[in-house]
Amino acid sequence: MTDYQISRSTMALVPIAHERLCTKIIDRNGIYYSTQTAKELLELACYDDGCTMDGKRKAVTYTLRINQKIPLPINPRKNIYAFPTTSPDKFDCIWIFVTHIQGIISIDKHKTLIRFKNNEKLIVHVSKYIIEEQQKRTTLCMLRFGDIDQLA
Repeated sequence: MTDYQISRSTMALVPIAHERLCTKIIDRNGIYYSTQTAKELLELACYDDGCTMDGKRKAVTYTLRINQKIPLPINPRKNIYAFPTTSPDKFDCIWIFVTHIQGIISIDKHKTLIRFKNNEKLIVHVSKYIIEEQQKRTTLCMLRFGDIDQLA
């Protein structure tokens, strides 16, 4: 699939090592695969909101004083926000869409299970603490950039 568009139903973007495919997309409506990288998918989604991914990241850095693993207000009007599990420059960076998280369970010191509201599960290779901190940062981002009526 080359024409997947990030939407309110997108739950996670997971990089994959494949000769043609780059990203596994976990969506409320199913699992999809794209020839585009997560960064390319995110950039296109940011364009739909009238800004570049870099512009949004700079706004979050300036406003919230966050310099690493910056949450992304992809489309605040549609309440679409995501956070990276590691530096977005690393191949194994997974993007989690915060509004879909139901629970976070520690598997071990460096592995966490994320349970989504539709009971889909995803294991990420970072600590529960990091996921919880990223969730908090993204919530701050939502409070700063979002429509307060959508958050209720």
